[in-house]
Amino acid sequence: MATAVASLVPRDARVEQVLQGVQSACAKLGSAKQHEIDEATSILLSMGDSPHIVDDACFVLAHAQDEAVQFHTLGAILQAMPLISVEDNTRQVHSLVDMREWLLNVAVVRMRAWLDGDAWPTFVRTRHMRVLVALSQRAGSQHIRGDPAPLLSLGQHIADLLGADEACMAVGLCLAATLAEERLPDHLEAGSGLGLTADEHLWCHALIEAHVWPHVLPSLWRALHQTTDHVQQSVHSPGLLQLWNLAAQATSSVLTWRSIPVPALAKDAELTSRTPQQLWTAIQERSASDSPTTRRMSRALSPLLCQADVPLFLGEVARLATYISHESPARTATAHRVIQAMHEACLHMATYEPHPDDPCMYAWTAQRGALLHELHRQMEALAPHLTQADEELVAALQHITHAYTSLLAGASGRVLLQRAVEPEALLEALARVTATCYHVAFELAPVSDGEHAAAIEAVLEEALGLWRHLLIALHGTDASPVLAYVRTHVVGPYQVGRLKAAALSAEHDEAELGDEQGRDVEVYDEQLTLYAALARTCLDATLTSLAAAAPPPPTAAATPAMWEQWHWLALLGGHVLTDAAAGEEAMVPEALQGASPATQTALVELIRTFLALLYALAPQGPESPAPASPQTVASALWFTARWIPAYLLCRATDGLGATIGAVLDESVLDELAPCMATLQRAWRTDAEVLGALALVWEALARSPAAMRVWLGKSAVHALVQDTLAQLEELPEAAQGPLLRALVRCIDAARDGINVRASQIREAYFPMVVHSAQARLEAAQHAPPASVAAALSLWQALAEASDPQTSGAVHVHLFSQLPMIVHLVHAQSQHTDVQMAALRAVTAMVRALPELESLSELLPRACEGVHGLCEAVYPALAAQLRTTGLHATGDELLALYLHLLHEWVQAGGAPVEAAPVPSPGAIGLAALVRVLPLLNMEVLSVAGVREALADTVHALLIVARASLLDAATGTALDLSPPFPTDEGQAHVLVPPGVTLPPLQAVLRAAVFIMVSADTLTEAAASAVAQGLGFLAEALATLAPSAASSQLQTSIDAVVSDLLHSLLLRPLHMSMLTPTLLAIRKISLGRVQAASLGGSATFLAYVGQQCATVALPRMAPDEAARVRASYVPAASHILEQVLASAPPAPPPSASPALAARMALKDEMTAAVALNRLLRPFVLRARGTLVVR
Repeated sequence: MATAVASLVPRDARVEQVLQGVQSACAKLGSAKQHEIDEATSILLSMGDSPHIVDDACFVLAHAQDEAVQFHTLGAILQAMPLISVEDNTRQVHSLVDMREWLLNVAVVRMRAWLDGDAWPTFVRTRHMRVLVALSQRAGSQHIRGDPAPLLSLGQHIADLLGADEACMAVGLCLAATLAEERLPDHLEAGSGLGLTADEHLWCHALIEAHVWPHVLPSLWRALHQTTDHVQQSVHSPGLLQLWNLAAQATSSVLTWRSIPVPALAKDAELTSRTPQQLWTAIQERSASDSPTTRRMSRALSPLLCQADVPLFLGEVARLATYISHESPARTATAHRVIQAMHEACLHMATYEPHPDDPCMYAWTAQRGALLHELHRQMEALAPHLTQADEELVAALQHITHAYTSLLAGASGRVLLQRAVEPEALLEALARVTATCYHVAFELAPVSDGEHAAAIEAVLEEALGLWRHLLIALHGTDASPVLAYVRTHVVGPYQVGRLKAAALSAEHDEAELGDEQGRDVEVYDEQLTLYAALARTCLDATLTSLAAAAPPPPTAAATPAMWEQWHWLALLGGHVLTDAAAGEEAMVPEALQGASPATQTALVELIRTFLALLYALAPQGPESPAPASPQTVASALWFTARWIPAYLLCRATDGLGATIGAVLDESVLDELAPCMATLQRAWRTDAEVLGALALVWEALARSPAAMRVWLGKSAVHALVQDTLAQLEELPEAAQGPLLRALVRCIDAARDGINVRASQIREAYFPMVVHSAQARLEAAQHAPPASVAAALSLWQALAEASDPQTSGAVHVHLFSQLPMIVHLVHAQSQHTDVQMAALRAVTAMVRALPELESLSELLPRACEGVHGLCEAVYPALAAQLRTTGLHATGDELLALYLHLLHEWVQAGGAPVEAAPVPSPGAIGLAALVRVLPLLNMEVLSVAGVREALADTVHALLIVARASLLDAATGTALDLSPPFPTDEGQAHVLVPPGVTLPPLQAVLRAAVFIMVSADTLTEAAASAVAQGLGFLAEALATLAPSAASSQLQTSIDAVVSDLLHSLLLRPLHMSMLTPTLLAIRKISLGRVQAASLGGSATFLAYVGQQCATVALPRMAPDEAARVRASYVPAASHILEQVLASAPPAPPPSASPALAARMALKDEMTAAVALNRLLRPFVLRARGTLVVR
């Protein structure tokens, strides 16, 4: 950086060449030529791998003028941080502390110039501060030296800077904010890329909490007070507003700090007096269970942060910024950033929860009331300015409302509700908040910007959630005062406002009419669910007002506003009447069970209103003289589908009384059938309406009472016949949903008075099969889109047909597998056809185990699935090899793996002397063929990893015999299949290598376990169990030519899992599954005499542990880790081998012996996990370097 600070590194030819190379690379990043961009990127990335990175970076930063050069050089320091030795006399810059002190001086000089108007872009400034903090943590984490000075001196620097001139204060504020943002993640395994172990991370956190923040926080408060006073007094030195903004941002960041997740330290009232060595000892001695799910306010900091005057001061800052934003347009942007920081600070404070025995509990309680009062004042200051839907003002409203919600949740809410404030005053204030949110959402002119509109809707959700949280907090107590406010200030105004807003939005944008229903149902579902939960607390008033709010019946002169209001009335009413479908049996909401006669009458009136609307609009399709709004028709159908399963033909025993059942009787079905026929004819070109019609069919299928009579009606038979005959003429988007709904309805038929369910199916299913068959045959000469649509119908038919009641349908589906494979071959260039075929066949295979004719179908199915895999593979390989990861290739691969998973699982165990290969053998061959294509870029997709995990699990469990039979050839000695940051790395099967199938699958299993995350942990745990199941067969194996290959493959799994358990980042939910997998495999392996027993096993694993390849780290760290790893791994193996359960007594019967063996095995596994889990956690704390 061109500054007045002298360079630490003298000029010579080498560093000059480095400077020129980095400058040239940064210049090429903006090139229009891709090869120049790739070359530049490679140069910049290689800078972090240089052994001279510290000297090179200091020289470049001292002499470079370009901001991009500074940014990428700072990035190279962060990249190299795990590899840099803290002290190295071979460098020009001997110590990282020296480097930090120099960069700190540079920061002060740059900041002074920036405040005077020179450029220092935020992205460069932020990274510069991050490097300063990272260097302090890296240098200060060396607990073995007993030298916490780098971190403590950073805290002293921050405090000193905050008390100095403006430039120094600005640097101190930036450093404080950055240090706060370096707080511990919720899971220590996330790491930070600093080359620290988990224990070192905790130690740094403890040092900061005990010895840095108590020293820095008072200075930070003074800095915010000082800058606020100067702004208020209009004492404007250069950059004063920027300095004020930095103070606000730093305050907000520091208020996010939570206590260290080590209870012994978090609850320590004398934490600030503990020495660094005492902190380290406490961390080393923590229990394995010391991982609290709730990170409370630090007891060491609560005297500073839990004072009642803190929210009052933050409010003053926010109000001053609000005043400036209105009075000085040139300063509005900075003022809004200050406002947002203060609102976020209040939000953080609202979530504070001290430890139960914290002596500051009284101050915290007072702070709850003060914060509530301050939120009231902020809302009062904001409300008058909400005359238009300004983006910044809406964001402020959302922050304040969210702070209210957080304050009323948990312990804070209980404190406030226990008369810390007057209940009436609290409810009045919350009512004003709600009214303000409704005003912005419903009364101001609608906005066209999607993100802005979403922000306004988020404000509404916050307002509704506010009252929902309040009612939850009051559970079990008298909530009648709150319920009265909910009725008069929340539910009623929401309904009125929503319908008014519907009219306004229709007037402002008629072009979108008819295109919103689908999006509204999905986008607003969470908000409408909140509304319904509140509305059910006052059902009589809600249903009466909804029925009364219905617009006049639509006519030819109906306005867009009227159509939009009908649409929203359907959404509101539908959510109040029932919840979304879940499970087979529809449930009437608890609030409606035992409803009063008046409530039942209002409910029936609302349903009848929409039935009348539906009957009136059915013939008014797009081609009619006075077409209706498709949005409104679809909404009316959605409303009908919503209530049918719960209320149609209900009985008094359903908890609803006789009123509803007497009105919503079979006559409704008699009216509905011709209406649906009219709808289908009049709206045959509208996919949205036809899709909603399919929902009605689905709803009828979920009504047991309706299924006793519906399909027996001649009008319904004619309707189904017409639908299937015209299926090909309907929009493709509607064909699948309609066919699926029809089939589910037929499957759901029940025995009625006049006709049996079996007769219904015999009458309807031939029509369905004929229609789908005709569509598939026609597709042979159709364009690709039509082929894909026909295969989608096949998928819909397979998914909807119950194999236990519609076995004949599935038999016919499997008979057409050769035709499907032929279509895929014919359309080999069209991925959409291949994906449709994979989906269809997967749905068919899923039903296979439940078919009575499984043995007859299996040979034909084997041939068809094998043929489909062969047909799809070339396109899949071409996409993954040439274009890498993209949406289509990702989806095609996931579908391919899903088919293999379902196929292996459906096929069962192999049958001896079978005429065709078993499903397991076919699935294994297909998977092994695709594994070499999977690089890290492809495997980074969670959906692909999960599909791979499911397939591997199925092979380990169902196709164990096929896997062991595939142990042929020679197993190769490869590096562990661990995830890397390199997108093109093939970690499962290296390029140019052909692995035996067993070894390839086992490597895939290890990768799945090591790379597990929140999305894939369940599938990865299943894979771990599958490995244990495979190991159970090892003891019974006879010696063979494959024994050596099998031995190496199995032993490598244990070595790799030990490596991952002790040296690699690991999702914490995988710790126990990994331990138990190691146990099962090890015990099975030492009992396998054909593989050499324990002697060869321990020799192989011991050698692998001694020569383990460590992650990249500094040389001194590598020596320490290697010296500690071998004893830790040996200890785990010793305990594992000692955990074998005792053999059952010889006198026990076979059944009793099996039960005893199972119980003893479970007991031993649980005991081992309890014994080793604390040890592993402690070992990981000192061995896993990030």
